[in-house]
Amino acid sequence: MNWELLSIHFRQTLGGGYRYLDKCGELLIEAEREFDFTPRELKPSGAAIEIPELAIKADIDTDNIALSQELPEDDSRFREISIGLVEMAWKHFSPTSALRNGVASKWVQRVGTEDLAGRKSLSHTPPVIGEIADIIGMSPYSCNGGFVLKAGSRRLSITVGPGSLESTRRLAAPPMGATGALKRKLERKNKQSQRRDPLTGFAYTLEIDLWEEDPPITHSKQMTALFAQLKEYEQVLKKLL
Repeated sequence: MNWELLSIHFRQTLGGGYRYLDKCGELLIEAEREFDFTPRELKPSGAAIEIPELAIKADIDTDNIALSQELPEDDSRFREISIGLVEMAWKHFSPTSALRNGVASKWVQRVGTEDLAGRKSLSHTPPVIGEIADIIGMSPYSCNGGFVLKAGSRRLSITVGPGSLESTRRLAAPPMGATGALKRKLERKNKQSQRRDPLTGFAYTLEIDLWEEDPPITHSKQMTALFAQLKEYEQVLKKLL
């Protein structure tokens, strides 16, 4: 069975990001001009923006800069936008520190039934599961499990288990009398729904989360290295699991 990339994620946790409250407007204008972001929700406590055609969403506030992309073709454009948005944020509201940088990806192997997803998840369970089942008098059915590895300031979390896929395709028509701006917004949203076939059914899932505590403030270099490290781990884990 082939692994399919369901989503990729980036998050930077900030220290002293209070100037966001004063400078968010300038940041959002530049993000719209540079990367074609459009608003999802704007409020003083934080901004939610997106690039619908790429299914990229970003959330920015005083504590975090977080991005995600659903069903990416690859991670190159997502990586470029993540680095660019972080550098914009630091230029506009100058946090005092970066407390953590994290990247993550979620992979799925589609299977036909819930039973098959559960059976696949049992292939990597520790022996104690079988011992517990024998004592209780029941049979193992499925297993969600994970663990965390550590090396210096970096942590790697690996989680596997059965899951279900429920994405649907939703197309929206503009209401009567809609403005040109609203029509363009809905057209962009519809492109997001049309870009890939929806995933449905049951799956065996693999979630990989890599983060670094107190990263150096060299955003492009450090973030590029973190994404590259994640890709290496993905290749290893997809072969083993």
